Amino acid sequence: MTSAQQADRTAHPTLTSHGFRARDLGMFDPNPNLEAVESKEGYQIFHDVWSFTEHVKSKAVTPELAKVIRKNLDACLLGKAERWHTSETDAVYKSSLRNDPDSCTLWCKALESRFREAPGISLSRLESLRYTIRDARNRLDPEDFVSQIIMNGKNSGLATTEAQQILLAYEHFDAEF
Repeated sequence: MTSAQQADRTAHPTLTSHGFRARDLGMFDPNPNLEAVESKEGYQIFHDVWSFTEHVKSKAVTPELAKVIRKNLDACLLGKAERWHTSETDAVYKSSLRNDPDSCTLWCKALESRFREAPGISLSRLESLRYTIRDARNRLDPEDFVSQIIMNGKNSGLATTEAQQILLAYEHFDAEF
């Protein structure tokens, strides 16, 4: 084992094949009407698919961790996501999700395609978003605004790269800034 792998194991002590706990990765319970991420009873619960898949990718930093996450990710699914995995996927598809040689990419793509909000709804929300001087005076968090832009940009298909997301956010800040 390399020193980098040992350091990573120390940084993620419970994400190992003999000690995986869903609470250490977080739970996914898709619901576009709730905050993207919330903490509840010691769990981090993701309601936005993009937030969850980015979090999964950030945890799958070594081949060993990616394998552990791939094999146990179904334990992190709640509500509609759990029903999708249990009822809408067959054994062959589940096996391909668990055994994807490309980190957790297949899991993330499957979740994103199934649980992204309808592009038309996201586009409509995106068109109504604007951060104004009044918002700044009222101390509305610009980071929350940019998060909404990114989420709706991804769902609508308008902003799939970081450069597109930055440009889209810039365009939705009031010109007075």
